[in-house]
Amino acid sequence: MLGAVLYNADEGGYRIFVTRGGRIIDEYWAGNNLHDSQAMALPGDPSEPKSALLKYARQTALEMANEMAEKYNISRDAIAVTRDKDICVAD
Repeated sequence: MLGAVLYNADEGGYRIFVTRGGRIIDEYWAGNNLHDSQAMALPGDPSEPKSALLKYARQTALEMANEMAEKYNISRDAIAVTRDKDICVAD
């Protein structure tokens, strides 16, 4: 593989890392807020369920893999898209 896009989600949101040659070259984070993906829901407020966050994370990871393939002029098949349960979502 020439690159990898790793993602994970938990109740607080999701995080994605784009790697090439074993180095992180891009990163994305989104929260669980229903109205603002760049924020986390406050305790007691409605939030996106983990199943939806995993779906969004995978979709965004696939989009980022397509962008990476185009940017570096490599085959999309050379980029792995994988859920990595070791990725910590909240910092």
